[in-house]
Amino acid sequence: MITANPAAAESVDVDPADVVRDARQTEIDFQKVKNRLHEQLVESLDLAVVSQTDSPQMRGRITTLVQQLVDRELTEDLRERMHADVLDEVFGLGPLESLVQDDSISDIIVNGPHEVYVERGGQLEPADVMFADRAHLQRIVQRIVSRVGRRVDEVSPMVDARLPDGSRVNVVVAPLALNGPLVSIRKFPRHNLNTERLVEYG
Repeated sequence: MITANPAAAESVDVDPADVVRDARQTEIDFQKVKNRLHEQLVESLDLAVVSQTDSPQMRGRITTLVQQLVDRELTEDLRERMHADVLDEVFGLGPLESLVQDDSISDIIVNGPHEVYVERGGQLEPADVMFADRAHLQRIVQRIVSRVGRRVDEVSPMVDARLPDGSRVNVVVAPLALNGPLVSIRKFPRHNLNTERLVEYG
C-alpha cells in the first residue's frame, strides 16, 4: 500500500526571482526559434521586397510558408503565437508590433534586447516581449528608421523622427549605446481626446 509522504505534502518554497528568470529564458528561447524560422523564410523569399509589398496575394503566400515551417518546428501549443509573431517579423516591427497596435499603451521604451517597457495610464511597467539578441533588435531598428527614409549606424548613431502614423521615435545605437540599441516610441493617439479621455488619463 502506498502512503502519502508528509514531507512531500509540505509546500515548496519558490523563489520569485527564479520564476522571473525562467520566464525570461523561455521568452528568449522562443525568440531564437522565431529568428531561425525567419532566416528560413529569408532563404526562400526576397523579404526586403516582401516587407514593402503587403498585398493580399503576397501575405497569403507568406502565411502558407510560415504555417508549413511552424507546423514542422513546433508543438501545437506554440504554433498559433509563433505563426502571428513570424508574420510580424516580416510585415511589422517584430516583438514591438503588438505593443504598437495596443491602444492602451502610450509609450514604448527599449533598453537593449531583453528590457522592454511600456507606459499605460501614466504607469511604467515591464512588457511581456523581448528580442532574441542584439542582432534581432538591430534588424527591427533598421526597419523602423527605414520607414521614415532615415538611417542609423556608427556614423549617424542617433535618429529622432516621426513615423507615418504620427508617433515620435528616438533611436540610439553604438557607439553611443553600449548595451544594444535604445528605442523610444511615443505613440500618437488614434482617437481624438475628449473630456472623458482627459479625465481617464489624469
